[in-house]
Amino acid sequence: MTKPATRAEKAGIYRVWMSMLSRCRYPNHRSYRHYGGRGITVCSRWAHSFKNFTLDMGKRPTGYTLDRINNDLGYSPENCRWATLSQQRRNSRQSVVLISRNGTTKCIQDWAQELGISPSVIYNRKARGFPESEWLRTDRIADRDLSLKAEQLCDDLFHRIQGAQGRAYISDGMG
Repeated sequence: MTKPATRAEKAGIYRVWMSMLSRCRYPNHRSYRHYGGRGITVCSRWAHSFKNFTLDMGKRPTGYTLDRINNDLGYSPENCRWATLSQQRRNSRQSVVLISRNGTTKCIQDWAQELGISPSVIYNRKARGFPESEWLRTDRIADRDLSLKAEQLCDDLFHRIQGAQGRAYISDGMG
């Protein structure tokens, strides 16, 4: 038998419930465009009853947040769970980018964890136009190559500016 929720636990789950309702109902809410603006709704059982929400979801485990299993569907007992931050990252619309390598297909979060690199490295390579074959490289060569090219461009620009200033310096009779 589980022990009853403490006052603090009830307050925490109440904030979760209110946040869920707010981001789905109020166009002025900062996250409305990602929820209500996309047609995400709260089922009538939960929309009108905090008690039903807590009965269906149960006690919120420490460190867990409310997660929709299918991000294109609304909040309902069938589509919600308590999830860790790691689970939520894997279940976001952004992480649905799938990459295949050697016959295995995974989301960016899973590849990053397996390869020991930050997911942001993969996202950045993708955003910077690297070929897909380079997204999962574990060495820093691909990133260094791009940095070296940028450094060369800066050096070239610096030398052109310095050369122009040097010529101006000489033509002024200062040298």
